[in-house]
Amino acid sequence: MAGRLTLTDLVKIYHPRSGHRAVDGFTLDIAPGTFVTLLGPSGCGKTTVLRTIAGFESPTSGELLLDGADLTRISPDKRPISLVFQSYALFPHLTVAENVGYGLQAAGVKRAELRARVDDALDQMGLTGLGDRSPGQLSGGQQQRVALARAMVTRPQVMLFDEPLSNLDATLRERMRLRIRQLQRELGATAVYVTHDQSEAMAMSDLVVVMNAGRIEQVASPTELYRRPATRFVAGFVGRANLIDVDVACMEEDGARITAFGQGITVPAHPDLADGDAPAVLLIRPEALQVTPVQPDTPDAGDLATVTVSAFMGERIDYELDWQGQRLLASLANPEESDVHPEGTRVRLSTPGSRAWALPA
Repeated sequence: MAGRLTLTDLVKIYHPRSGHRAVDGFTLDIAPGTFVTLLGPSGCGKTTVLRTIAGFESPTSGELLLDGADLTRISPDKRPISLVFQSYALFPHLTVAENVGYGLQAAGVKRAELRARVDDALDQMGLTGLGDRSPGQLSGGQQQRVALARAMVTRPQVMLFDEPLSNLDATLRERMRLRIRQLQRELGATAVYVTHDQSEAMAMSDLVVVMNAGRIEQVASPTELYRRPATRFVAGFVGRANLIDVDVACMEEDGARITAFGQGITVPAHPDLADGDAPAVLLIRPEALQVTPVQPDTPDAGDLATVTVSAFMGERIDYELDWQGQRLLASLANPEESDVHPEGTRVRLSTPGSRAWALPA
């Protein structure tokens, strides 16, 4: 079972007169067995890419290959691909077992094998004993598991997921995303998952593809994406971020020398940065921004801010800060009582250089 999916310069134009490209030069090579998530704001083109892979959309131009074979002229039902819809898309007039076995029946699988594979899929999804029920008799979480069982029972080379957990409550979403990841690993299938939920993308993926306006902004592991974003858009879109305009004094062996909060520090830097870049962007995640209270009469050397919001969350405390008219965020895990500073407190800001990141503006 292979499953290398190769998309080369895909373009999709829905209305030729407008010339607007819903997908604009999308190129991505997905190795077999990789879990890839397409992440981005509404209208960025991620669902169009997914539907093109599934065969429900035809690309205006570009190439789509599965293990070297051209998929663009193969109808959706003939592609070794399964799709889990946001709405589950279960047939209300069929039983749970009939829904799960629908693809096998369409493929001409013999009755005995079909029944065995359906029973196995229901068992893996924790749906044993529910095969004779109708979808309308199930909860939302159970219906989602039926949709997953239907997707896995055909043993596809590629599994596609179109925001499949968006209709579930938060607790069930967390359980189901772990089950989907486990299922994908057991099958060894290539997976392409579409979501606007960053926590899903970060928790489930080998690679995350951040899209914006039909184009790819960055392809990276969740860790790299969070710590080393390639563009200002990615830095601001993925996770919570403080983005501060700075000047690069010089490039050093360990990164860029910049001034932050009145102090010169060296921070890891994007390879495109150069001496004298002005402005560049300094990314500091809230957990890397340190706050230290000071006396009211402490002189400001550019490193002081005022706490405008102090939110104690139990396992952490979140601050909103006013620094030179800019809103910054700070977050401290496992705070002691002395770490809780009320609104109006003047604080000194600092950050370890190793936990920041400089990139081109």
